[in-house]
Amino acid sequence: MPQRRSRQGSRLRLRARLIGAAAGAALLAGGLTGLTATPAAAAATLAGHWAMDEGSGSTAADSSGNGNTATLGPAATWTTGQVGPGAVEMGGTAGSVVDVPTPVVDTSASFTVSAWVRLSSTSGFQTAVSIDGTSLSGFYLQLNGTTGKFSFTRRASDSSSAAATRADATSAPSTGTWYHLVGVDDVAAGTLRLYVDGQAQGSAPYTGAWKATGHTVIGRGLYGGKPTDYLKGSVDDVRLYSGAMTAAEVAALNQPAHWALDEGSGTTAADSSDNGHTATLGSAATWTSGKVGPSALSLNGTSAATATAPGSIVDTSKGFSASAWVRLNSTSGYQTAVSADGTNVSGFYLQLSGATHTFAFTRRASDSTTAAETRADATSAPTTGTWYHLVGVDDVAAGQLRLYVNGLLQSTVAHTGSWKATGTTAIGRGRFGGRPVDFLNGAVDEVQLFDHALTGSEVAALSGGSGGTLNVDVAHPAHSVPSTFFGVMTEDINHSGEGGLYPELIQNRSMMASTTSPTGWSAVGGSAIALDADNPLNSALTRSLRLTINSASGSARAGVANGGFWGIPVRPRQKYTASLFAKASPGFTGPLTVDVESTGGTVHASGTVTGLTTSWKQFTVSLTASADAPTTATNRFVVSATSGAGSTVWLDNVSLLPPTYKDRANGLRPDLMEKIAGLRPSFIREPGGNYLEGRTLATRFNWKETIGPVWTRPGHRNDAWGYWSTDGLGLLEYLEWAEDIGAEPVLAVYAGYHLNGTHVPLSDLGPYVREALDEIEYATGSTSTTWGARRAADGHPAPFDVKYVEIGNEDFFDKSGSYDGDNGRFAQFYDAIKATYPSIKLISTARVTARTADVQDDHFYRNAAWMNSHSSFYDNTSRTSPTKIMVGEWATREGSPTPNLNAALGDASWLAGMLRNSDVVTHEAYAPLLVNVNDPTWTPNLIGFNALTSYNSPAYYVQKMMADAHGNQVLPASYAGTSTVNTVVTKDSVTGKIYVTLVNPSSTAQIVNLSLSGAGTLPSTGTATTLTSADPTDTNTINDPDRITPTTTSISGVSAAFARTVPAYSVTVLTLG
Repeated sequence: MPQRRSRQGSRLRLRARLIGAAAGAALLAGGLTGLTATPAAAAATLAGHWAMDEGSGSTAADSSGNGNTATLGPAATWTTGQVGPGAVEMGGTAGSVVDVPTPVVDTSASFTVSAWVRLSSTSGFQTAVSIDGTSLSGFYLQLNGTTGKFSFTRRASDSSSAAATRADATSAPSTGTWYHLVGVDDVAAGTLRLYVDGQAQGSAPYTGAWKATGHTVIGRGLYGGKPTDYLKGSVDDVRLYSGAMTAAEVAALNQPAHWALDEGSGTTAADSSDNGHTATLGSAATWTSGKVGPSALSLNGTSAATATAPGSIVDTSKGFSASAWVRLNSTSGYQTAVSADGTNVSGFYLQLSGATHTFAFTRRASDSTTAAETRADATSAPTTGTWYHLVGVDDVAAGQLRLYVNGLLQSTVAHTGSWKATGTTAIGRGRFGGRPVDFLNGAVDEVQLFDHALTGSEVAALSGGSGGTLNVDVAHPAHSVPSTFFGVMTEDINHSGEGGLYPELIQNRSMMASTTSPTGWSAVGGSAIALDADNPLNSALTRSLRLTINSASGSARAGVANGGFWGIPVRPRQKYTASLFAKASPGFTGPLTVDVESTGGTVHASGTVTGLTTSWKQFTVSLTASADAPTTATNRFVVSATSGAGSTVWLDNVSLLPPTYKDRANGLRPDLMEKIAGLRPSFIREPGGNYLEGRTLATRFNWKETIGPVWTRPGHRNDAWGYWSTDGLGLLEYLEWAEDIGAEPVLAVYAGYHLNGTHVPLSDLGPYVREALDEIEYATGSTSTTWGARRAADGHPAPFDVKYVEIGNEDFFDKSGSYDGDNGRFAQFYDAIKATYPSIKLISTARVTARTADVQDDHFYRNAAWMNSHSSFYDNTSRTSPTKIMVGEWATREGSPTPNLNAALGDASWLAGMLRNSDVVTHEAYAPLLVNVNDPTWTPNLIGFNALTSYNSPAYYVQKMMADAHGNQVLPASYAGTSTVNTVVTKDSVTGKIYVTLVNPSSTAQIVNLSLSGAGTLPSTGTATTLTSADPTDTNTINDPDRITPTTTSISGVSAAFARTVPAYSVTVLTLG
């Protein structure tokens, strides 16, 4: 392990200056042109540095030279470090902290705090470093328990009631991963800043700096005068600086050696890391103009044209990184920019490879010329006379070598067996066979060594590049995009059907929601109401509402009211169709008034029903709101009488319907249908989800009880989601829904399993298999069949085109094993359906082996970080399996009641991966589709609504953008860059248009260099449709429905090789050609 000395005063200067954003315009496909460097700011002064490398004992030395020795608590233990061999493990208790008995920095002035942190838990507040005040800490470098993200926090004074200012990270950490945290209080600028892994995160105005005079503590904070926020995990290499570090200085932390090569004359090059590793120039090494700073080394490719520093500077048996700027005079042969000598070979080579003629980061398995070689190669060859920034990373923890060129990740290769090279560090040569070789012919500048594996963000900060290259093979499509790919899934959840898409405005119109009271109904005026099982409407609706008119007059009505589903919508000239079944006691014939009125009694629409008898009779009346009616949902529906005192009226199937989509009888809500149609789904998986199976056999979706006139449908308890379903949205309505928006139904059939974990015994499954066959016949049979004739009698003579049937729902939850097996539930349904309908493709909801499913339904509900990092999930799926994949339910679960932008970015990454693999993933459907914002039982959901209006979530727009702009062929494409950018590229084989989807979930804009091989000559203009916002937690709501919407702009400069900058937190779809 190299000795680490403090970097104090003016000696802490980062010579690898960060690159300005304007340099991004210079990034071109095929390489990066020269980048302009920015001067470094004045340095901060090191006040305390605890390397945590002791590995034993109860103290941690302060290597700053300031004598701030730290004492470990009795429960603090030593563990393997991220920077150097050791770190301190903390168990989240009072005894596992590390204490320094003085305030190491003055927190009323500018200061900087730095620490490496690895969490074992991400719950609650956890503070890595703080300094005690009297009541609370002067600062907290911590995991914030409110946001679940890292933050740098200060209060306005030493009081728990003082206002808090917080600079937050942009994304949540995960357990088991090392993060480098740096908090900066810049008093001159009046800001707090947070950096994670060298990348700037949040910045917040702060002007109330005060001095904390207590102990400096590692592993906890102080609040209300009591220690709190104990850290669960490990801490390494803690530093405190007097003064505010710049972004460049933050990037320079943990740097064993740094040769700026700015001397311009003489025979030595200073190590500006203050670790004393002076390099000596060979006799033929000369000075030339530099890339960063005034000068660089000029080397002529001979053994005398090198520079060397004695001793082992980085431990190459552990994680480390090496970087350098290189300009070649020749591109022939092996040429090494930086290496570390072993006895026989170099411990690493940052070089031009003579084998590939590209830059490479190379290691051998041992100090032997015959040891296996591992090499991370660049994606393209360099040219002479051009400066390139090279970074080689040996990530021992991940078992990888990585190479970056100009900040862009070129390749990652597996590597184990790192060994320690103990000899000289060399600039301009390597070592092989025990002698110097591979002399560089060109110039070298800004050579740096790091004793940890740099992250992509750190490399980006170091090189100034932030972006990557997308290489696309336009001439050789990978596969076709199935016409079935984009779809939607529905189940009645969150009142998405009842009280939502099904537009009935009356709650409990059938009086069947309760056996004891008329749910949703209330008495008006001089009346009394009750359920009446002795006066049923029919054998299906076995309870009616009995209205007793105790007193009624022209000025004092008696009646019943229904507030609908969180209100009844009214707009100017709103039309309704009111209908009800009614009968009365002898002598009362009416009239009854039906009206829509405000909760305060203002009538907006009214009609009259007359001619009641002692027998049930249906009445229908049209209502229209006045032209000056307000737009509001704070209304109710009232049926009342102003006469008939002493009479009784019975009501049932009381309905109030607004106009429906395409004016279909018993149709669906227009605004929601328009939004769903806007997604251009090829299929609807219906009626899917838990709603299909119910918690018990009695509460499943029993399709035969959902057809025919709505007043003959008994309804059922939707015990999956906790409310009554009248089944007005029945099987026929589901099928017509698909028909009305040009989609095909993927019909889900009940398969004998229930949410309570029970299933129909396999020997008793026959009637339910028959039920499924009848259901398919109802949907697809001719009018000469029993159930096809029933469908025609229900108003739809033409059969529906059903190509896919799904057997059950989420049967992977059935732990009994009843779904699979030769006589299992899937096999019994499969055999019967295939025998009768051999062309229908059958979908399993769990993996089966006894039969070969045509499609398997996978479900994924994850957070954004998972979705973004698993866009490649299906990349390695077998292409030979006869079973395709439907991802029939999936969503990024962030935001409520609908997804926020961060969730939409996760969705876009996941959707891009599925589309890229659509030769295997033939169907996708986000779930759930709809949510009444008053009942968000499950979150998030794609479209939100209330009684009056609806809105699209950011995730909706992701679906729409990609459904609107994609071709029928997937093009092979590979992306390499400093940060995650998930991509998919498709082409329309008829028009030739190319569609490029770019998902950037990071907090910084990314420059994407597009290389479209085989594209020929493209029109120089195209369009870019972008969904983005300043904060990933931004979202749309019922009151702010358009906060995040896509924008489409024209772009110019399109060619087979061009660059496009995509904003932070964005999804971009480019249309080219």
